[in-house]
Amino acid sequence: MDAFSTLKDTVLILDEVQNIQQGVPHFLTALGSIFNENDSLLIIFTGSYAGVVRRLFESTHEDPLFGRIPIEIRLSPWPEDVAENFLETGFKRFGIPYGQREIREAIRRLGTLPGWLNLYGVRRYIERHHERALRTALNVAVREAQKELEHLLEGRTPKARAVIKLLAFGATWRELLETGITKGALSHLLTILTDELFIVDKDESGVYYFSDPVYRKAAMGLQSWERMLNVEDKMIPRRTTKSEYPLR
Repeated sequence: MDAFSTLKDTVLILDEVQNIQQGVPHFLTALGSIFNENDSLLIIFTGSYAGVVRRLFESTHEDPLFGRIPIEIRLSPWPEDVAENFLETGFKRFGIPYGQREIREAIRRLGTLPGWLNLYGVRRYIERHHERALRTALNVAVREAQKELEHLLEGRTPKARAVIKLLAFGATWRELLETGITKGALSHLLTILTDELFIVDKDESGVYYFSDPVYRKAAMGLQSWERMLNVEDKMIPRRTTKSEYPLR
């Protein structure tokens, strides 16, 4: 702590802050002390909005960071042409041979969230092989997406988990309510997924679905809500094929 108080005109970058192990209260208390000792220190947080970052934005008068309003920069999914240009530019800059088919496949399977594309690009540079790089990137991305979904579900009832799993196949508002979740809780959850995480969309027929293929796959791998509720043979109407819905 003393070291931070002596730093002047310094930028401190904290990456993936949602994964801190000491717990949110201790983390926020430590940050509050740092700011009190050194107001010239600039701290940049990177990470998922559903984790610690959301707590930073939702601080109350009892929190150490209350009154210190952060500047928020959200990275939403890119248009497909921007995603293609991002990969092409990186490949050319680092002398990596590539084909348009490989870029299209990477976007189809990973979506256009910048983080997933960057992960694939790094693995492609290291492994110099499209299929291995894509397989590695997809496995890592799905694990990270599952962690993020678990963060999102912390403190929520198993009914919210049921909603997440239904969204992997696509479901209407009425079908999502059949999980037993309240209208208010469902509205709040969908707002986070659509407007804050940018991973769920609604089509013209009113079906909500995971537009990001990585999160869709991650949602399918979450622990079954039926097991968590200890309910046997309880079925909820759901879409049977994910291919009916667009990837973005």
